Amino acid sequence: KVDDVTLARVKTKARAGLIHQLASNSGLANLLTTYSVAYGDWRKLFTSLDDLNKVTAADVQRVAKEYFVPEARTVALTVQPKRQGGKQ
Repeated sequence: KVDDVTLARVKTKARAGLIHQLASNSGLANLLTTYSVAYGDWRKLFTSLDDLNKVTAADVQRVAKEYFVPEARTVALTVQPKRQGGKQ
């Protein structure tokens, strides 16, 4: 389970990022369009901080159990290409 300190830190960073973007016209325009596309309503931007404050450690755990399952994972392997002469 996510501990309270970690959850509070993540919430603080998310709030700060949102507020920082709201400080500029381009950031506000970006957020308005993003929320309009993602949620179907640009006004959702102005309730997002309240929604963020409602997230609990149990919510994080529940969503993690639903989405972080072996069947949904993607594994990527990186392989260094062989150099000329067959050596790596």
